[in-house]
Amino acid sequence: MKNNKPIVAVDFDRVIHSDTNSDSEKEWHVVKDPPVPGAIDWLFNMVLGTRYKIVIHTCRASSIRARIAMIQWLRNNGLPDAVIKQIEITRIKPQAHIYIDDRAWCFKGEFPNVWEINAFKPWNKKGD
Repeated sequence: MKNNKPIVAVDFDRVIHSDTNSDSEKEWHVVKDPPVPGAIDWLFNMVLGTRYKIVIHTCRASSIRARIAMIQWLRNNGLPDAVIKQIEITRIKPQAHIYIDDRAWCFKGEFPNVWEINAFKPWNKKGD
């Protein structure tokens, strides 16, 4: 049976998982930092309390070993298996109703200029 719920696509690193390592330092199959505050409760409520399907997209998901580590991390951080089973984890950014990502420019009809692109910082680097 096909799931016709609209998709909320959410990035994993620095959105759900706090991820303090740079990509060059990363062991993709190791997920050790804590969740971003509110992430686990948000996932729980979005999966069980809304009409949306949650899809976690991340480059990490290229490896089965990394996907297993992500699932274990979600479990270790309090997300019940019944909720985890309803979340799709993929390396492919799906067609979605909305994207939640730390590296996105909210397009409002005008393209950013080169200075705005150069100055862009994700939410967790705004004070740097």
